[in-house]
Amino acid sequence: MNQDDEVRATVARVLDAIMREEESETAEPLMWFADTGIAGLHDAVTELGWAAAGMITALHAPEDDVFAMTAMTDHDDVDVTIDDCTPSLRAATRILLALVNGRPADAELQWAIVGDSEPADLPEVFLHLAMWTLHILDLADAAGLTHSAVPGWLRHLCVQN
Repeated sequence: MNQDDEVRATVARVLDAIMREEESETAEPLMWFADTGIAGLHDAVTELGWAAAGMITALHAPEDDVFAMTAMTDHDDVDVTIDDCTPSLRAATRILLALVNGRPADAELQWAIVGDSEPADLPEVFLHLAMWTLHILDLADAAGLTHSAVPGWLRHLCVQN
């Protein structure tokens, strides 16, 4: 198994455990990321980001050439700006938006910013992207687009696989 396949398989195991609410099963794959260091976590965030971006693009109307977030709210449904978010949420949001809009260099910049200023927040970037990816998987599944929108390495997580 090459490095990319190992990263994808590990990410898929984390997503599967989260879906099944099996916290104890997330420890082993997350330890793999810890053992590989920031590089492994970066690879996982990159894989999740590209997977989520591809699914968003597939679910989005083709005439739309730019994807933007229109509103963010807190737990009380109060609007917040991206600058009011935690560094990890801000980075995850900006990484995903950059990838959806075909700007991987901007995604890398966001990773570098949080890595340089708040390296302890890097696992949270992964978790934000993991949760969003699961939500987007559900949307693709509900839309009947599992085979056209979902990357092959994540299809087994869908109901209509």
